[in-house]
Amino acid sequence: MKKVISLLLLLGLLVGTTVVFSSCDKVTEPIGGGAQISVYLGDKITDFDPQANQTDEAALSLIRLIFEPLFSVGKNGELLLAGAKNYKINKSEGKVTINLRESYWNDGATLVRASDYVYAWKRLIRSNSDNPAAALLYDVKNALKIKQGYEQLDNLGVEAVDNDTLEITFEDGFTSYELFLYNLANVALSPLNEKLLNNRGSYWGMSVSTISSNGPFRVTAFDTVNEGSFWLDRNRFYHRPSGSSAALDAFVIPAALKTIWNIIPSDDDVEEGAIVLTDDEYLANLIDGLAAKTVFYIGEIPQQLREEKKSSAVVTDSLSTYSYLFNCANPLFANAKVRRILSDVLDREYIASLAVYGIPATGLIPKTVNEGTKANAWTAKTPLSTSATLPVGTARTKLNEIEGYAPGEFKLTYKDNTVNQLIAEYVQRVWQDLGYTVTLEPVTVKAREETENELPLIVYDDVVQMKFETGDYDVLVLDYQMYSVNALPVLSTFTTQMNGGGMYISEFYNPADAKKWDNLKNNETQPTYSLLGNRMNYVCEKENEEDELGKFDAKMAAAFAEKDPVKRDVLLHEAEEILLSEMPIIPLLFNQRAYLVSDELSGITVDRYGFVSFTECQQNEYEKYLKPTDTQAPATTEEPAVTEAPATTSAPETTEKPVADEEAN
Repeated sequence: MKKVISLLLLLGLLVGTTVVFSSCDKVTEPIGGGAQISVYLGDKITDFDPQANQTDEAALSLIRLIFEPLFSVGKNGELLLAGAKNYKINKSEGKVTINLRESYWNDGATLVRASDYVYAWKRLIRSNSDNPAAALLYDVKNALKIKQGYEQLDNLGVEAVDNDTLEITFEDGFTSYELFLYNLANVALSPLNEKLLNNRGSYWGMSVSTISSNGPFRVTAFDTVNEGSFWLDRNRFYHRPSGSSAALDAFVIPAALKTIWNIIPSDDDVEEGAIVLTDDEYLANLIDGLAAKTVFYIGEIPQQLREEKKSSAVVTDSLSTYSYLFNCANPLFANAKVRRILSDVLDREYIASLAVYGIPATGLIPKTVNEGTKANAWTAKTPLSTSATLPVGTARTKLNEIEGYAPGEFKLTYKDNTVNQLIAEYVQRVWQDLGYTVTLEPVTVKAREETENELPLIVYDDVVQMKFETGDYDVLVLDYQMYSVNALPVLSTFTTQMNGGGMYISEFYNPADAKKWDNLKNNETQPTYSLLGNRMNYVCEKENEEDELGKFDAKMAAAFAEKDPVKRDVLLHEAEEILLSEMPIIPLLFNQRAYLVSDELSGITVDRYGFVSFTECQQNEYEKYLKPTDTQAPATTEEPAVTEAPATTSAPETTEKPVADEEAN
């Protein structure tokens, strides 16, 4: 049964009742141990696996609260230490050595080790996996060869020297060490607890009993459907050395983040007299809760209130682009001329007016990506127009001039929310004026059953993410991730050979087999194999028929081979220009994140990805918001005793700034 928002519960929210924010059963820290802050972090999330979500900016921001990679990128583009304690660049040997902080998994007993990073990175880079985030590691020795099947996984240039030391070896001639370290700020390169992941397939990040995380918060309650809530507890062992006597709030100030989302029931679940709220109505009532001090942070603003709240919202740029993705295997979209026409008839300025928060896209890559070594500066070589450059009548004529082509019927798939719906309805009108039949397909989540400890476990998949992974779409709407402030990873995802997809090999193939492709091709007894294409099924056009690679692939291969960052940057700009001329993706808006925050909170920060951090967040006089009836989820595993000083509200201990001790060439 799904929860119905009743009139009584709604009135309770508006007069200040906080029971709506939690349905758990005991307080694990005493009153005074820290603020338990009621927040709305965003729409439904189904999977906390940091490698599993590349389509939803809000979900990635939430995942970043519970997972931490080696580095982070400050709002102004500065490289900051996170899981790393310091690092050392050895130019003469082409290596970087990273020393880790002492920190623990959320069970409080298991040390986060260098081998956990090695395991996570190999999980991305292995040849039988398909994940665009693998492109983050292509400058590491043998990474691309492993992904393409030329090398064994064990030959990846990453080694756990000991529990606290990670050593990275790069391809010959590589010099852009600092730029590469920015890649390691992506949450997809967070460590993973191999012992917990073993034998749990793809569902380990979907249940509170199996989520193992290393970030500032840990998931201690998670109900995707019935209650529509989850509880993020302070990870008391985050960055905490063993035997530390530091205060509870020395490393993470809030004790907990209590969060909810709207649950819209099916017709059969609606009780007589109940009020069922749409997502926008629900958010509007939550915003009223800011004044009533029943909720203190709202990470999403309903579309009808965005213009009104512009002056009071905190708006930040993100490291992603709101885009329409073509499945180029569909004959309707196989021709680059067609895709470009479908882009040129759209008015990005009007689309931005619908979204309110968002900048009309002038290319795929936003300015938050570095221009060479200069932060916050990327500009497309030939920018897209922000207004429609092709009248509908002219566009119809151009389509008719393409030999053998006729507009047909297809689906436009998007995550079900108001902004996506409004933009999709506009695009539908324009494209249908060209002669197409466009069916709108809003989607949410899909249930499936797994087994945990011989008991059935229902988990929920994000349908947009599933369709992105499987190619089961015609046109798909998503937040296309840049993956890094370095342009190489995102542009690699559109290539035929460097897209993160690895290769397909028939069922008899052993991934540990050391044979190279050349040997496979010359041995008829070996299984068939082929490169997995990119997730758009995009094959770039060739300059000449005899060319081995298409124009875009050739430019990206040259960019990868070029180790000088300035020269590589020139090639990457040229690659983006080719991509925009062939348009397998329609960039519409450079994403912006907007949130509303109570004046009772301070210390909330935003990084270069647009992700919000609550680690330093303080709630003014938080004790008055704690009630004897407040409840909290019990820990999923018992925590070992630690020696701790009485709770204080003192500032966190000083953290180290990045240290790059370089050896002379």
